[in-house]
Amino acid sequence: MRQQSVRYQEIDHPVDQPIRLLQLTDCHIGPNESEELLGLNTNESLQDVISHVREFHPRCDLLLTTGDIANNGGARTYVRFLEIMRNSGIQYRAFDWLPGNHDSPIDMNEATHSDQLTKVLYIGNWLVLLLNTQVPGHTHGNLVEAELNLLDETLANNPDRHVLIFMHHQPVPVGCAWVDTQKVRSEYAFFKIIDQYSHVRAVIWGHVHQEFDQLRKEVRLLATPSTSIQFKTQSDDFAIDRLMPGYRWFDLNPDGTFTTQVERIAEKQYPIQFMSEGY
Repeated sequence: MRQQSVRYQEIDHPVDQPIRLLQLTDCHIGPNESEELLGLNTNESLQDVISHVREFHPRCDLLLTTGDIANNGGARTYVRFLEIMRNSGIQYRAFDWLPGNHDSPIDMNEATHSDQLTKVLYIGNWLVLLLNTQVPGHTHGNLVEAELNLLDETLANNPDRHVLIFMHHQPVPVGCAWVDTQKVRSEYAFFKIIDQYSHVRAVIWGHVHQEFDQLRKEVRLLATPSTSIQFKTQSDDFAIDRLMPGYRWFDLNPDGTFTTQVERIAEKQYPIQFMSEGY
């Protein structure tokens, strides 16, 4: 059963074959190549990550970008990002994205000549759900009633598919006091729904600019590093880490198991403002 009011994509893939999925997040690029974030040229760091992907994971079935694609929205930025992806040399069969707190869904849709963002992707015997946690004008996240209803209905309507849920903001604390004030405000309602369904395999997000991996009731909770600056883990106040930009890959197996790993580019000296107190 498909929800007719929700935009979805079906990706033809044999149900008995594994699926390779790549996640990029928090690119913070601008409308031109000179955009910087705390001294870091975000176009340069994104291209460095793409080069790493192209060398070590050149092919995937699905490439996802989970928010803060743009530093400040703007349709021109999203058009440029799509061009970067098309010219990346990464051989992907399908691409999609979701907005972060720095993004403009309206501008994202303008860039793709669409009237709404994709919410559900069907591939093999897996289902990938893209939830919007953006609260316009704020840095914290939330899942409004429509998103929670979509989650519940999609899980109920697809009991025979293994499910990955992607969003931008973290639904649980990651151990950084300052960034955990920005987590999803409706996390209790979110997990109340998740707990009713045994076919959810993982919840994955960006926003926190760091790696995170935790198990909650057999569901993996995963955060992926940014392709730009990295936030220092276990920090009460805003602090930038010296770890390199990165991304995450998944191998999804037909039986619902999966493997995943964070990869980072080789050590490089970026002119980052490490003493900054925020942005």
